[in-house]
Amino acid sequence: MKILVLTSHYQPDLGAASVRMFELANRFSFHENIQNIMVMVYNPQSKVDNSLIEKVNKKIDIFRPKNIFPTQFHILQIINPLTFFEWAVLCFKEIKKYNPDIIISTAPTPHPAILAYLCNIFFNIQYCVDVRDNWSGTVNDFAEEFDFFKCNVIKIFNVVFRYFFHKSLKNASLISTVNESLKEEISKNSDSEILIVPNGINVSEFNSIKSTFVKKNVLNKNKLQIKEDSKIISYVGDLGAPYHKPEILLRAIKNLNDRNIPVSYIIIGDGKSIDTISKLVKEYEVGEYVFLVGKKDHKQVIELLLCSDFAFYAFQHGAIQAQHAIGVKIFEYIACGLPILSVADPNSAVSKFIRNNKIGLDIDWSNVGILDKFLLNLMNNFEYKQNILDCYNSNIDLFDRNVGIDSLFSSIQKLHYQFSG
Repeated sequence: MKILVLTSHYQPDLGAASVRMFELANRFSFHENIQNIMVMVYNPQSKVDNSLIEKVNKKIDIFRPKNIFPTQFHILQIINPLTFFEWAVLCFKEIKKYNPDIIISTAPTPHPAILAYLCNIFFNIQYCVDVRDNWSGTVNDFAEEFDFFKCNVIKIFNVVFRYFFHKSLKNASLISTVNESLKEEISKNSDSEILIVPNGINVSEFNSIKSTFVKKNVLNKNKLQIKEDSKIISYVGDLGAPYHKPEILLRAIKNLNDRNIPVSYIIIGDGKSIDTISKLVKEYEVGEYVFLVGKKDHKQVIELLLCSDFAFYAFQHGAIQAQHAIGVKIFEYIACGLPILSVADPNSAVSKFIRNNKIGLDIDWSNVGILDKFLLNLMNNFEYKQNILDCYNSNIDLFDRNVGIDSLFSSIQKLHYQFSG
């Protein structure tokens, strides 16, 4: 069986999407009846490109085509017709050369899923769509930041792309998604089989990292001078995403340390908001307790979380994506045994998950001014720590991404047998 994967994100790109697609392709490649997996990665704004095919192992090839038009033509690529045009030219060219049995497409962006639908029409190739979040709702939220004219132009393009994306879902042979909430949303537009492949963790990889972990060595390696009596709370996230708000915890960190309650805050990630956070660190005079460690690879992230006592999560008020999104970092927090302090809307997927499993405190945005009280509550309540351990141990299959990937492979294999003879 030959599989073509169409995606905008793949390692060495950072982020949950690239990890998800990398592990999917890697896991699939171990199966005997996989002849080859071609991963076509196209992101016109990525700094990683290579017009040559890179052979990762005997069964996986990576193709990162270069842009046809310069990067500046691909503003707001998620609903950019020019970006879709480039995707189409590159995809159809690859289809003719590669002649796959199955296509696995990912969203966001919607372009791979729409193209998989077109390949089904023109070449009769069956396809699976992997849906990670409500990208269209996020675009609508983003549009509201502009004046009337720009806002409506963005929304019109969004409607067009959403229409064809829903056509893709409706005609897909198979759909995979990250959680039950998003599965219910997708089922409104499709009667296709929908599997849940959670944004969990690679349990075997996690156990390997944990087995060699030494806290002192990790802190020294990252040049973190943290007092031994200080509790550590950590945040992991893309600081380029406007809906992530790690900076709202800074005042609470200051207030607790001013009261001689030692708490250190590690912020893991990089992006344009790092300058704003750095200024706030200076303004609040908390440089002694707050550490901006920048981008880290997956192993380094896990090591820093294992050094921590608690974890922080913050998602912008009113963001529609929060209703469905449970990111990889939440599962990593739980695997590392970290009770979670969360600030998000009460109806967000993460808030519900924390509340239902009693693994931390979910705080509404109206209570941001007293986060220090909630953090102190979290620090003094040992029940959350035990609940975290119980949650992980009793749901290890839910957290293990490979379990979901294996289930997806079984369904794709059945699909291949069904249409190949």
